[in-house]
Amino acid sequence: MLLPGAACGPGVWEPLVEALAPRFAVEVGVVAGFGAEPPDAATSWGGLRSAVIAHLAEGPPAILVGHSLGGTLALDAALAHPVDGVVLIESGPALGGLVYRTDDSDAQRARAAEMVALADAGDAFVELLVASMRPMFTDPESFAAVAREAGLSEPRVVAELLAALVEVDLRDALSRLSAPVLHLVGADGGPERVAAFRAQTPEAELVLVPGSRHFPMVERPQLTAAQIDDWIGRSLSKPPDRGL
Repeated sequence: MLLPGAACGPGVWEPLVEALAPRFAVEVGVVAGFGAEPPDAATSWGGLRSAVIAHLAEGPPAILVGHSLGGTLALDAALAHPVDGVVLIESGPALGGLVYRTDDSDAQRARAAEMVALADAGDAFVELLVASMRPMFTDPESFAAVAREAGLSEPRVVAELLAALVEVDLRDALSRLSAPVLHLVGADGGPERVAAFRAQTPEAELVLVPGSRHFPMVERPQLTAAQIDDWIGRSLSKPPDRGL
């Protein structure tokens, strides 16, 4: 099951789904208010976590694949319900410091509050969101495709979910996670960024994806799929019952 990052609709997964489809049954998780998906007043961190857990409970354990915010959500759900594995894509158990660029929790809350307030301005928030995505890509065409969908997002939904990350810190709980974890990180994001993600998940297998930054599943989908496939073959005793 693929869980998206902030403001990303299902289109962000299309290249990876196409690459994985020959080997796996893939489900794409959708967040109301992300991309062109209609917003839902009930969308919240707790609501998304409960929805993922409920979906997992419908069948045998699966593998959760989460990008950025979606990776934190995948870890949160996996701590509450058995899964075969977790694949993080540029993510971690405590993203507040990376999102708001400070380890001070009070400063994170202040910046999150500013973001929520800016969301009420609508267009200004969308412009800031799209501008912040530009350095996350090596390929302008990939950026343009993701930015078009992200620009359709409901600003307050995005801002409030990003603000929720300030209060989510799963680092101490990860010792209870029995499932293996793969962490895919864009190699072109720079050594400091790679080190920051490595610090987020020191026990995970971290693999760099060359030719990409924050969106390797968009810029290098075939390679990303191959790395996931290889990890499943090496780390899981048997293939997932329900696919991804």
